[in-house]
Amino acid sequence: MRTLFPAFFALCLALIFACSSTPPALPPMLTAIQNGHLQFADGSSRPIPHYDDSTYIVFYCVRHCEKVKDGSKDPDLTPEGQARAERLGRILAGGQIDRICTTTYKRTIQTGEAVQSRAGNPSFETYPAESQGVWLDSVLEAGGGKRYLVVGHQNTVPQLLNHLMGKTQFQNIPDDEFGMLYVVVTKGPGATAVIEIRY
Repeated sequence: MRTLFPAFFALCLALIFACSSTPPALPPMLTAIQNGHLQFADGSSRPIPHYDDSTYIVFYCVRHCEKVKDGSKDPDLTPEGQARAERLGRILAGGQIDRICTTTYKRTIQTGEAVQSRAGNPSFETYPAESQGVWLDSVLEAGGGKRYLVVGHQNTVPQLLNHLMGKTQFQNIPDDEFGMLYVVVTKGPGATAVIEIRY
């Protein structure tokens, strides 16, 4: 019994330390994009790499905002989702977006439209979610110097990121997560950098 006491004591200390330690601080929230810089709520900023380099493409990638859970295949955004989409539009207003690209579902279109009305009315296109790879290849073939907002789904956003990274790095977005923006700077598969930001 005595030989077990030191191990038990050490385990208790480890549990106390684990429970009392503070979790890591979350990164600051994105509040704006201005002149190729990401602006954060704590007053800090970060440049977007190669922002003015015409050989690179910039993708702002997001999952659609919160949707109505009505059991249908093509629900609308909830009021909370619409408010988030409008906030995203305010953030991306200075992002110099050339085109907004969404899947053909109402929740992605409604998210994109909320941004379009605040971001200088860039052109808008939709593509079938199952044809995202074909669409992405056509964008890459068109060449650099453009900035796109891509609004997808919990599976299509990581698929796009993994295609551009040239490896499987991103997993499906959790079902209840809607507040992530991925800023992607790329010349094509394997020549890509991704910045993950909360908004």
